[in-house]
Parts: sequence; C-alpha cells; structure tokens
Amino acid sequence: ASYAVFLGDSDEAPEREDVLLTKIAAKADGFILTSPRLDEQRIRTYATRRPLILINRDIEGLPRVLMDVDTGVTQAITHLTELGHRHIAYVSGPPASWANQQRQKAARRLGLTLVGIAALHSTYQSGQAAAPELLKMDIIATVAFDNLVVQGIIAGLTDRGLQIPQDMSVVGFNDVLAARTCPPLTTLAAHCAK
Repeated sequence: ASYAVFLGDSDEAPEREDVLLTKIAAKADGFILTSPRLDEQRIRTYATRRPLILINRDIEGLPRVLMDVDTGVTQAITHLTELGHRHIAYVSGPPASWANQQRQKAARRLGLTLVGIAALHSTYQSGQAAAPELLKMDIIATVAFDNLVVQGIIAGLTDRGLQIPQDMSVVGFNDVLAARTCPPLTTLAAHCAK
C-alpha cells in the first residue's frame, strides 16, 4: 500500500519508548503504540502531535484496540474450576502492562484469590524462573500472562519431574503455537471480533 513502517522496541522501558517516539516523530505521519509503558499524560502529548492509536492500553478519548480481558479470564478460571481447582496461581507479566492489570482485576471480580508470581518480562526464561516458586505453593493450577511465559513454566516444571497436565494444570493467553507444544497447551486466543 506504499506505506513505510518504522518499528521501535522499547523493551518495556518508558524512557526508551519516549526517546524512540521523539526520534521517529519527525519521519512519521502517525503512531501505533502497542502496550505502551509511558504515562498517560506523555501519551496524550504525542497524540496532539500526530494521529495515534493504542493497542492493549485503555486511555479515555484516544482510539484504541483492546482485548476482552474479562471474558478471557472468566473462561480460563471457569475451565480450571470445572477441573476441580480452587487455588490457582497467576504468573503475571510486566507490572506496568495494561493486560496484566486487567487480568488481575477480572480475577478479583470473580471472587478468586490468585497467588501471584511476578514474571516481570514476557519471556520463556521468566516462566522457567517461576517454576520453583510454583512448587513452593499448595497449588496444582496455573494461569500465565502469555504463552511465552507458560511454555517456560512447562519446561521448568518438567525439568523438576512434573508431568503436565497430570501434576499441574496450566492455561496461557495469546495462542502462540499452543497446539504445537508438547503437550498441547490450553490457551485463550485473542482473535478480532468480526
């Protein structure tokens, strides 16, 4: 379509995000910010300079594309409770992540107390690091921030002799290669509504 796209990765750092946006602003006609970590006021400032759309961040008055987090969390927790689980761990994503915060709020609205483990970054390695923490808890069900984290959890638990799902039920988000993992992963897909 004759568009040029500039891609910048801030690695979850709002200061770096700010620098990237400042540098790209002179060359860009608009911005699509995916899971931005900048504070609301700074995002609004950029929105006054160029057209801006947010993905995975809800700021009133700005165009945004959001996941239906309530439905997803409800489905994940309902699935696990139907399997008989009453104590469920949540291995969270980055603390500043809008999706992460929304998942925690949705779980509380459902009356579920989640035992949280902070993964801090959405990576396979963060999931592996969470595995020993999960083993310290009296739980056998886990919901993870996304499928990168949950795949790391599965690897970390398997390395410690557990079998998935026999010893630990796990649910992920975002449907990244879920059917191709071994065992296949229970996950929630974030497809667009039609």
